Amino acid sequence: MNAAFPLPPALQPWHAWLAWFDADIAAMVGDWLLRLDPLLGRGAARMQRGVADPDGIDDLRRRGPYERLVLSEWAVADLLPDEFLRRAAHYEHLFLAPKLARPRSDALVLALFDAGPAQRGAPRLLHVAMWILLARRAQAAGARFAWGVLQRPGEVHEEASAEALRALLQARTHALATQTEHTAWQRHLAGHGQAAIECWWMTAGDVAPGRGDHQVRIRHGFDDRLSVSVRTPRAHRQLTLGLPDAGRASRLLRGEFLLAPAPLAMPGAVVATESLNGRLSLRQPPLFSIDGRHLALPLAGTHQAVLLTLREEGRRKKAKPRYSAWPASGELLCGVIANKELAGVAAVHDGLYFWKMPWFQPVARPPADAFAAAPGAASWLHCAWLRASKSQTQRVVILDAAGRLLSWTNASTRPGRDMPAHVQVDDRVLAMQQIDGQRLLYARCEDDRLRVNYLHREGNIELLTQLAVPARPVRLLVRGQVREGHWRGALCLEYPGQHDDGGICRLYQGGPQDGFSELELRLPAGAKLLGPVQDPQRPERSRLLLLRPDRRTVIAIGEQGQEIVYQASNDISAASVAPDGSGVALVDMAGQLRVLGEGGGKVLLQAQGQRGDDRDD
Repeated sequence: MNAAFPLPPALQPWHAWLAWFDADIAAMVGDWLLRLDPLLGRGAARMQRGVADPDGIDDLRRRGPYERLVLSEWAVADLLPDEFLRRAAHYEHLFLAPKLARPRSDALVLALFDAGPAQRGAPRLLHVAMWILLARRAQAAGARFAWGVLQRPGEVHEEASAEALRALLQARTHALATQTEHTAWQRHLAGHGQAAIECWWMTAGDVAPGRGDHQVRIRHGFDDRLSVSVRTPRAHRQLTLGLPDAGRASRLLRGEFLLAPAPLAMPGAVVATESLNGRLSLRQPPLFSIDGRHLALPLAGTHQAVLLTLREEGRRKKAKPRYSAWPASGELLCGVIANKELAGVAAVHDGLYFWKMPWFQPVARPPADAFAAAPGAASWLHCAWLRASKSQTQRVVILDAAGRLLSWTNASTRPGRDMPAHVQVDDRVLAMQQIDGQRLLYARCEDDRLRVNYLHREGNIELLTQLAVPARPVRLLVRGQVREGHWRGALCLEYPGQHDDGGICRLYQGGPQDGFSELELRLPAGAKLLGPVQDPQRPERSRLLLLRPDRRTVIAIGEQGQEIVYQASNDISAASVAPDGSGVALVDMAGQLRVLGEGGGKVLLQAQGQRGDDRDD
């Protein structure tokens, strides 16, 4: 019962906060939310926003004042007066509807918690529930949420993240809360002009109420039950709760919101660390080969890269790292692994150089308005090399930063041609993935349709499938492979969340032959989506890997829930997922590479670059 799994409808208002916990803790906290929420009453912090002001155009409507009639309707009036009158009689005219914006209020919901000995243990559990309830209450009212510790007057925190909630749990003191602190808080709020329409006091004893004050009194009885009394200016409500499972409660109080990760490698399977020559780039995500068996990484401050091979099951001999260098006068724009070698396209002066790509000649670089590729960018562009014998067409395809798919062939790069060497294959492209030596897959979105196409080596485009989608996603990630001539995999469409919520991912799994199943997953707030990988329990299905905001914890979410799969000792600076979802490569700030397989639960490879400056040159 977490954000990776459809929550019961009653818990949907708090999904962004329940996403911080694993299934067991989310179920426990969710039960408290449902039982405590009715005690709080209606929100008094509803903002008085004043008169709404026009802010652009929102929509087209069939009714409205004629000064907002669209210009095309006036054109009909000039050319076809009778048609204009008919459209008016049948309410067919179109009017511009203004978008209305209301000024933001400075309303505040402030939660103050007694962190002293009277609220230690079980009462602190309900502090967690109240913190979430009041954060959601403020969001629903359009107000700001802030919290503080009663024993620390004037110390207000407005951060409402999982780390902030942990900070609350860690804020302990031996001092008892007194009326002195209550008075000091009231003076602080009055002196700083805080619009504290609602001020909530979580204590064990009664406090003298002030204007806008709400009190939540929590007491741990001798019968191992929690007595909760909520007093607002309008009502007084009470509730008795039983104590939860001790193990889950202890983990929550320690701030362990998710289960500890499983062992990174199988018992006895020791993975030696490979020492590399040079410093690994901390910006460029590692580049996987199509089959996920090879991995390339640039070396910081050089024009070199290292190619590593993942050891196959049952193979004893270990392949040595292979180093290669592109021209020192150029910058590598994109890379591709072919024939166990790293190749790519480099920007050299005003031209493009096809590095380690036989039968391609240097060409002039397309103009900036036709090819968005800045040398020295943080990450390489996506690239594919569709190959055949020398006498046949070979094709290099690059997806530029503006979503244009551009193509060069061995014939188009021959000297003496008057035509430009490149051709724009398509635009508005969200993602591209080479699936074998003869074709690549790419996806583009237009209106409410996602079209997934094959581009073949000979240049012909074939529609693979099209899906109805709610809107254009901010990002699309692909995982897939060809089996028995047919592509199967997953399409991951990422959409932004609202306010401080995490985003939403629509995961389409399957293939054109037997159709796609759709799964909607809510992403934890602040987490970075890395991509879809194989579900270790069901390899034909996918789950998503995400990097938490602490940049050290990799979590997996899917149909079966949420779990931690990897905990780094240093911040992770770059990450990538293999095209077939068989592995994920992580580079941390200490220059260590770790490749994980089996959905992120097993170490396949470890390598350590030389130490140096934490920044790329």
